[in-house]
Amino acid sequence: MGWCELSRKGQINSIDFMIAVLIFAVILVFLIGFWFLNMAELSEMMGRDRLDSTSIAVSDMLIKTPGVPENWEDGPSDVWAIGLATTQNVLSKEKVANFTALDYNESREIMGLDGDYYFYIEDLDGNRLHEAGVAELGEGVAPVLRFGILEGEIVKVEVFVHG
Repeated sequence: MGWCELSRKGQINSIDFMIAVLIFAVILVFLIGFWFLNMAELSEMMGRDRLDSTSIAVSDMLIKTPGVPENWEDGPSDVWAIGLATTQNVLSKEKVANFTALDYNESREIMGLDGDYYFYIEDLDGNRLHEAGVAELGEGVAPVLRFGILEGEIVKVEVFVHG
């Protein structure tokens, strides 16, 4: 009588232990999956924020600054930083023309971009006046729309930066 009951008690405890381990493993797998999912989303968000910041910085540089040196349009081979403005938001026709004529890879390097970019200026009627870069960027693009003045007219300046 005593021997049979003791062995049964041990079996019940081992079954309880196995169920507890199984429940713990399921919860652990769920938590690890949830962690990796959140880390992937966080990584994607950080990448998107970096891309947005880069687009804003490039558009600021182009539309708000004259570049370095300020008269880089006279000798585009000596440019350190591309800026298209004579004063903030007032664009120089010569700088715009020289920027759009620059070699794409050279302009990317001067702007400090790892990925691709596309830039255009159009009037308020939607007529494209100037453009540079790669028009087909695909997904993961951060656009920034600004307004400026070119030859006395208000224009839209849009910059797209791709990862």
